[in-house]
Amino acid sequence: MRIRFFILFICGSLVFSYQAISAQSGILDSVALSKARVYTSITQALKNPETVYRLNLSYNDNLKELPPEIFQLKKLQVLELRYVTNLQRLPSNINELPMLQKLYVNKTKIEFIPVKLGELQHLKILDLSQNNITKLPGTMGQLKKLEELYLYGNRIQILPREIGNLINLKTLEIQDNEIIGLPKVIGNLTKLEWLDVSRNNLKTLPPEIGKLSRLTGLLLSRNKIFFLPDEIGDLKTLEWFDLSTNFINDFPAPLLELTNLKVLSYSGTLLPSFHQGLSKLKTLESLDI
Repeated sequence: MRIRFFILFICGSLVFSYQAISAQSGILDSVALSKARVYTSITQALKNPETVYRLNLSYNDNLKELPPEIFQLKKLQVLELRYVTNLQRLPSNINELPMLQKLYVNKTKIEFIPVKLGELQHLKILDLSQNNITKLPGTMGQLKKLEELYLYGNRIQILPREIGNLINLKTLEIQDNEIIGLPKVIGNLTKLEWLDVSRNNLKTLPPEIGKLSRLTGLLLSRNKIFFLPDEIGDLKTLEWFDLSTNFINDFPAPLLELTNLKVLSYSGTLLPSFHQGLSKLKTLESLDI
């Protein structure tokens, strides 16, 4: 009995210590963060900088760059810059907002991502969609806690190899770019559940795509795909597969191994309108051919 009590005491102490460390770090959990006040101006936020966790400067056409005063908000964890249409750049010292968990930068004029963005070690959601970005820094691979990455609507041609280091990534949306191929390291993203690469310049997929054992959605529409690797059949958790408007003309037999598939689209391809093997897909609910 004493031994059991001692073990419980030790475990309780460890939990307490962990909670204390979390409290000292100042990082809020998702529930607390959702309840935090949203400040909508720098002036307003600077009145109580130690209490500012969320800042939304969206829809501000006069903002061309972030004012240096923003770096006084040391506890800032959510920064929203949506439809800031004249924003020219993100500050090179963005790492001086070390507690950021969520960063949204949409519909701006930014073309480059600062190298030091990779130092935001608490970042979980990064949305850089609908900008003029052409290249991603390799340092983005340092964002080990990142779970959601949105890069759609830019002018990106190549994904850096370091993207394979984002081992906690669950969602990757890179549609509406100029990507010519996925790197082999895409197979390292074993927690990925949703991958949208629609409207790019892909011709095929790397065999490593088959390593994405948790993938439920794969969207490839409006590319130049003419061939799929056999490893596509290893995606046993896949529920949504969109191959529409591509150049493929031979029915990929591995598709018939996707036993959890619910939605399948290959309209606008050179594939036959119906393949008799589709009857094997017992879970199929929607078929667009």
